[in-house]
Parts: sequence; C-alpha cells; structure tokens
Amino acid sequence: MSLALPTIVPISEAKSRLAQLVDEAQTDDVVLTRHGRAAAVLIAAARYNALVTSATAGTADIEADDYARRFRVESAGHSPEAIDAIGFGDGALALAGHSVTDPVLRQLRWDAADGVISTEEAIRRGVAHIRARRPS
Repeated sequence: MSLALPTIVPISEAKSRLAQLVDEAQTDDVVLTRHGRAAAVLIAAARYNALVTSATAGTADIEADDYARRFRVESAGHSPEAIDAIGFGDGALALAGHSVTDPVLRQLRWDAADGVISTEEAIRRGVAHIRARRPS
C-alpha cells in the first residue's frame, strides 16, 4: 500500500463502481462514506489477512501462556496418564477453537481420567449438570 491518501467515495456512488473500487483497493484503501462520514473501508484481502494475523498473534501467545499456567496448577496430584489424556483433549479442543471452561465439567474430566469415576458416569453427571444450568 502506498502512503497516498485513501480514495474517499460515497456509498451511493460506490454501488455503480464496485468492481473498479475493488481493483483500486489492491493498492490503496478506499473509504466508503455515508452522509459525509466514514462508514466502511475497502481493503485488499491480503492486507486484511495481514492485519488480522498481526492483531491476533499476541493474543494467541497470551492465551497459550495462561492455559499452560492454569494446567500446571490444575494437574498437580494427578497421574501422568491422566495429565496426558486431559492435555491431549484440551489440545484437540483448542485446535478447533474450543475449550472446557465450566469448573464442574473440568473436574469430571479429571475424575474420569484418574479412574475415580467411570467415563459413563462422568458423561451422565456432565449432561445432568448442563441440563440443570439451562434456562427453562
């Protein structure tokens, strides 16, 4: 992107020039206005991806560090097998963008992994816990 001022276009005009403005956005930002005020910015997809990546990169590191600290505390006193199982499950969930945050469900996972209760019992209790929390 150049250091030139962005192109400023009213939305009413942009409707008829969209293809041209998308081409222009590959090199310079295009500010779309409504009633003379900036309403949106049209930018190249590559620039958008770079902005999103740089904005979230630090967040992912902080979340990973926070999870590692919490996991070290939470896993104290559990068997190595349980720690491996829970760590693997948490990693798989994280790759999918999910996590188990409910403390009751987190404890049920540990109890099942340590063999304190059966997997079936953990599932039964977990389902009952979730149902009890649902608003009627």
